[in-house]
Amino acid sequence: MQTMTNLSLLRKAYNKLEAAMLDIEQAIKEEAEDMGLIEPVDGATAWVENGILRITVDECLPRDKLVTKVTKMRWINKIRRALLDINIRFKSALIIIEVYSPYSGAWDVDNRAFSIVINAIRYMKIIPDDSYQHMTFMVAGKMDKERPRTEIFVLDYDVDVQTFVSKLANRY
Repeated sequence: MQTMTNLSLLRKAYNKLEAAMLDIEQAIKEEAEDMGLIEPVDGATAWVENGILRITVDECLPRDKLVTKVTKMRWINKIRRALLDINIRFKSALIIIEVYSPYSGAWDVDNRAFSIVINAIRYMKIIPDDSYQHMTFMVAGKMDKERPRTEIFVLDYDVDVQTFVSKLANRY
């Protein structure tokens, strides 16, 4: 019974921390704007390199179980602000999400809230929608204690999966 109480307290603390982080990010944005800074630090950057959209978010993508409305809003806002000046669109895209966790133990990549990333990209009209006709994705995991982050790659993808796998197999 004590474990459930501790878990409940931890979840409440996590939710309060998420709300506080959202408030802090908003305060930083407002302060930077008041100071006349053109690019306030938002926790995410985006750029296009060789036709590939790259987005780096300065934190590890949260576990799906821990995501609240506030978490979704905070992540979507970060990615949205990073994409404001990006002018690239894909009719059909491969989205690769690489999660760098500070945790050195085993963790499951499929338990991450990758739909937040996909939805943020869709909201910014980088892809027409997130249906199977316009998007394929994969999630990979790595460990980085020094700099936990989430790296996102969006690239043109109009090949058949079998062709794609064959090309990869021929490389090895």
